[in-house]
This record gives sequence, structure tokens and C-alpha cells, in this order.
Amino acid sequence: MGALWLGRRRLRERYLTLARRLGIDRETTISVNFSGGGLATPQLAIVSLWPGTPEAVVESITASVSPAGYTVLNPWLPEAPVGRLTFRAPPGEGLPPLGVLIYGPGQTIQGTDVVVPPATTGLRFQL
Repeated sequence: MGALWLGRRRLRERYLTLARRLGIDRETTISVNFSGGGLATPQLAIVSLWPGTPEAVVESITASVSPAGYTVLNPWLPEAPVGRLTFRAPPGEGLPPLGVLIYGPGQTIQGTDVVVPPATTGLRFQL
């Protein structure tokens, strides 16, 4: 049991380090949740509020993760009620893909009771 817990803790730290490297842990963080490890696929979810329009925030995210080798797999469609953006991890590094759900002002972020304020974008990152 102790080895499993230690392994899960190391995985969590690895994912948190990756989130910092990608710059997705900045701005106003609402929640950070890690699940999985052991026999389950590890996942890190970060819910945050970023200042600016969804368009500007998506641009900022793309510019932030691109230097780490992440490339857009599925582009964001601004006309969707909840935007979805997916990045492919750099090949050969064993890194997870990055998914982003994008919420505009007035929308409630899924899984929370947070309503996105004006001039702000709500985000749910998933590594």
C-alpha cells in the first residue's frame, strides 16, 4: 500500500510540474484535482479563471504550450456553447495530451458552482 501511495504521489508531482512548465497553472485557480495512478490512467484537472476574452485566452494558452512541443489537434470553435481545444503531446516524451474546456462570461464551469464573471474566461484543463 505504501509503495502504491508513493508512486501515485510521484505521478501527481510529475503532472503538476508539467502544468507549471506549460503555464496552465497560472491566473486564478479554482481547483486542482489529481486522480488515477496505480492501475488507472493518471489525470490532472485544473479549473481556473483567466482575464480576457475567450479568443485572447486561447491565443495565450496556445503560445504558452507550443514551446513545450504541444500542437493543436482539434482547434477551438468559438461558436460552440462550451469551447473545446485539444493539444497533442510531443512525440516520444511519454507526456499526456492536453484538453481544455473554454467557458465564456456568464457560463457556469462544469463540475463547479462558479459562474464566469465579465471580461474573464473560465477554463478546465485536463492532462
